[in-house]
Amino acid sequence: MSADYRRQIRHNRYNINLNDDESNLFETVSKLTGVKKATIFRQLIVKQALAILIAQDIEEEFNLEEVLKKGAGEHLSEN
Repeated sequence: MSADYRRQIRHNRYNINLNDDESNLFETVSKLTGVKKATIFRQLIVKQALAILIAQDIEEEFNLEEVLKKGAGEHLSEN
């Protein structure tokens, strides 16, 4: 962390409900990276919002289980 780092004050709060698998994913990422879950969520949300504005490829009914069940070949062949 740099000496110029200043914590940003945030007054806007949102709650999200996650299932156990989604929660475990963020818990694991946090443990592996050492980055707080709130920071991971915030960065993911901002990056995804920007991607949506640019590409408009949001899925209204996203299902993590379906994504995880697909093999690498299926994911690669979609592009």
